[in-house]
Amino acid sequence: MLEEVLSRPDIVVRLYEALSAEEDELRVHAARRLVLQFNKDSESILLRFLNSKDFYDRMCLAPLAEHFSSQAVATKSVDLVMNDPVALVRGKACLGLEGQDLRIAIPALLKAMEDSGDESDESGEYECLVPPCEIAQLSLDAVLGISFVSLRTGDRCSTFPPDGFRPEALVAHAKEVLKRLQGE
Repeated sequence: MLEEVLSRPDIVVRLYEALSAEEDELRVHAARRLVLQFNKDSESILLRFLNSKDFYDRMCLAPLAEHFSSQAVATKSVDLVMNDPVALVRGKACLGLEGQDLRIAIPALLKAMEDSGDESDESGEYECLVPPCEIAQLSLDAVLGISFVSLRTGDRCSTFPPDGFRPEALVAHAKEVLKRLQGE
């Protein structure tokens, strides 16, 4: 029922109007909804929010990059992981790399594993509870389909894998996979 209502043309028009809303939550929810409809505008809306000056826009939409495999989205995701001034955005952008080509995702996630995210965000409103290095480890573990730092069960994960928490094994395996991919 809700999907039917949210797909009505008059509601879709309102969602597009909400992309320019002053209120963060409204703007981001409208963007998420439109991006996840996977229509012709989805990628351009995603890129608009990933390029936003507002860190909240970037932070909230960055994980959705995993659904788009274009060069523009991959490049922007890597840029956010490596260069965004806000640790929360860098961490969320690691999640967006989960759907990207491994030759792009692995080097960026390995680099992000060094990012402690010690600085606070530009507004001082949001504290970085999970540093980018930890999210990068979980994302790298997920893209490689292994359990060196987490154990995935369905759509959930536990940070207590069967053989213990082994980030050094994760790094070694990631480098090995990358070397094989680059040799192809």
